[in-house]
Amino acid sequence: GKDMPGSGWIWFSREQKGGVAFSDEGRNGSRCALLTHEGERDYAFTNAGRLNVEPGQTWVASAWMKCENTDSADLDIVALSGGRLVSWNIGSDGVYGTTDWKKVQAEAYIPQGVDQIHLRVVGSGNAKVWIDDVALEASTTPQRVRLKGPVNGWAQERVEEKISRGLVAL
Repeated sequence: GKDMPGSGWIWFSREQKGGVAFSDEGRNGSRCALLTHEGERDYAFTNAGRLNVEPGQTWVASAWMKCENTDSADLDIVALSGGRLVSWNIGSDGVYGTTDWKKVQAEAYIPQGVDQIHLRVVGSGNAKVWIDDVALEASTTPQRVRLKGPVNGWAQERVEEKISRGLVAL
């Protein structure tokens, strides 16, 4: 079916193809979600729940996923502010190709201005994906600090260009 009534999850396909259904092929023989998509463009399987968060927190989303002949399927953490979209993806992990059950984990550091998050499984192209044991938990370990590399050349500090100065070549 297109949606899974009563599950709290909603299906979307830009081409209005595919859908999701309950499957008895879960990781431990239990029930799971089976997502199928036969199009070229994007799809999303979105959780309707919203979780209140605070800047500076770190959250980890996890799920067990397996796929068959799949172009891409990612578990994404979506950021909101006042109910409005800030970013479709502040943390992501996924599967592609043909893969047996694999635990995916997406870690997200909550930036300033973000007050809610939610989960979705997204991808594009053909997909057959089983999804089981989805979880979203506050992390007890702080996010790893990513150090910027040294500045090379004439600049004494890292130069940050304004987006308006960008150039797109076609």
